[in-house]
Amino acid sequence: MWPKDYHEEITQIAGNNVGLPEYAVDYLVYGNRGTDSGSTGPLTATGRPYHFNNNPPGQTDSRKELADYYFERAVNVWSTNEAQAWRYLGVGLHAIQDYHAHGQIDAGPRNILGTGMGVGHAPHSILVFIFEVITAPRTFANISVPNPMPDPDSSNFTWDGDSRTRLIRYFGGFDTNPRVLDSITDSEVYLWRFMEAVGLEPTCSFTNP
Repeated sequence: MWPKDYHEEITQIAGNNVGLPEYAVDYLVYGNRGTDSGSTGPLTATGRPYHFNNNPPGQTDSRKELADYYFERAVNVWSTNEAQAWRYLGVGLHAIQDYHAHGQIDAGPRNILGTGMGVGHAPHSILVFIFEVITAPRTFANISVPNPMPDPDSSNFTWDGDSRTRLIRYFGGFDTNPRVLDSITDSEVYLWRFMEAVGLEPTCSFTNP
């Protein structure tokens, strides 16, 4: 899964781009961060639909359903509890962002061969891992290098064309990774829709129109 700092940065960028005040962005981040734990955590039966598509083919993606559900909850409480509205939207944003983080990859087994890979990783991820170690051993020789192993949940990977089950290496970094940019844009659109629904004026400077 994408680490919490990815979710946090994407949420902050989206919130800033649509012109939200700092306190609102903080509430969004709080709600987003909490989605990875407790009953909404990815390792629970109740939480899995927030992170992975839990619905059969032909039905609406479970993450989009949950994003819409929290959108409506946010609209409904807006006039009486603004802070809670932003927190609800943070949960919805997490589901939207995981649509891009995980695509149509199932949760799968955890910690394959001690690599830490498993939940939400493409089936070929272990092969990518082995290939990287064999072909570029010097990259991994210095154990003091932070996170030296290739992590499919990092901005070093993006989707292979239109596929949402196969990842390929990407060397452009976080700021230009197509998977990240799509996640930011959908987050911006989600917030823009909400601001319109409650009568706020969005800035609408979308990252990837």
